[in-house]
Amino acid sequence: MTDVRAAARPAAVPALTLVSQARRLAETIGDRPGFTFVDYLSAPQGRRASLTWRETDLRARALAAALRGRVIAGERAAVLAPQGLDYVVAMLGAFYARVVAIPLFTPDLPGHRERLAHILADADPACVLTTESAAASVEVLLREGPARPRDTLIVDTVPAELADGWQDEDAGPADLAYLQYTSGSTRAPAGVMITHGCLAANAAQISVALEIEHYRSTAVGWLPLFHDMGFVMTVAMPIATGGRAAFMDPVAFLMQRRGG
Repeated sequence: MTDVRAAARPAAVPALTLVSQARRLAETIGDRPGFTFVDYLSAPQGRRASLTWRETDLRARALAAALRGRVIAGERAAVLAPQGLDYVVAMLGAFYARVVAIPLFTPDLPGHRERLAHILADADPACVLTTESAAASVEVLLREGPARPRDTLIVDTVPAELADGWQDEDAGPADLAYLQYTSGSTRAPAGVMITHGCLAANAAQISVALEIEHYRSTAVGWLPLFHDMGFVMTVAMPIATGGRAAFMDPVAFLMQRRGG
């Protein structure tokens, strides 16, 4: 069935890659906020923290430089970080380094530890990206599980000064951006290969479907960033459109609403 309304709207032209578009945003509207995370774990009413487009680019370049000191282009890096701005930086840093990201979650997510162990064994990442708050649980998981990454990088401790050492890897639309693992609800999780071109096109298509106004709209989301729709709508689409994203951790939000 054809959606007449969607067909009548002008098609969005996707950027070649999110990296090229993020770099452009940092140079043209760098002082505007790009991502805002509302933390319901630290404060019942939510505590807000934001990154401008320039700050986002700076941290992504710094992480990419740190990554390329440990892994080579095309190797895989698993993101085992809590929902938040560091997760955004981890994914973009991998893209900037032309390292294949694997968006996952922390080992303490209830009911998903076995799935996480299976994915790590299947993906065999060269490096794990995590945060200080999750580092201890990640270390235990890696020590007990079959996966043996060569290195672990703590995203929120990477010095911003490393950004000056970043070299543009010139990732193209056909290059692999990340592995999106299926839920595993009916069988073992399977990894789907997503290219930079497909990611940019998906973000552009969603922006048309939702009638996003470029450089004006704000995307508000609660889907986890390791979820395919959560990542595209919360991270990829705002980059593609020059808008803004405000998001939260769904588990933390529900705990606070229930008085937990």
